Amino acid sequence: MSKLPQPEWITVPVKDVPYSLLQEHNLTQFIVDDHILCRVDGTMYGHPFAGRGANTDLVAHLAKHDFLQDPNIPCLFIHSTRPISFTLVVDDFGVKYTDLDDIHYLIHILEEKYDVHSDLTGQKYIGVKLDWDYNANTLTPSMPNYVAAGIARFCPDGHLSPVKTPGIYLPPQYGAPNLGATVDTTPPCWFIG
Repeated sequence: MSKLPQPEWITVPVKDVPYSLLQEHNLTQFIVDDHILCRVDGTMYGHPFAGRGANTDLVAHLAKHDFLQDPNIPCLFIHSTRPISFTLVVDDFGVKYTDLDDIHYLIHILEEKYDVHSDLTGQKYIGVKLDWDYNANTLTPSMPNYVAAGIARFCPDGHLSPVKTPGIYLPPQYGAPNLGATVDTTPPCWFIG
């Protein structure tokens, strides 16, 4: 949703584009050395400017509506007149509000520029499950599926795969004699100034 400061160019290998798309959009005239040269005006995933550009656009958009970033705490935004504040991590907003009109105001501002999904229960923030107990005035953060998801991702068959590295791992021999460490037996030097 953000524009680059100036257009940039990428090459796309023809082998990665279906022939029907090449014909449909008359792209065959732009093929040079089995690549198509494409002009890029907006940010795209993986581009070095994408994250910074999106953040700059969002901060400017919020500032137009009197949400200002705290000068001492990056990613903390406070409204100049309304009792609403939020933290922003990538695309997750953790919002503190007392009036539903204020949260709807923030959502409306964001919807002017972005597709927005909101969850007023506050049960998840930056991938962490949040269990609120307002009676006891406590919050319990947890990541219940974190370990299981890691095991499924890195050990799909239930076993660790061997890793080949250029270094040779020698496990420590606990209780073995010291092989190579030297002990400095020179007397300490005292300086009196």
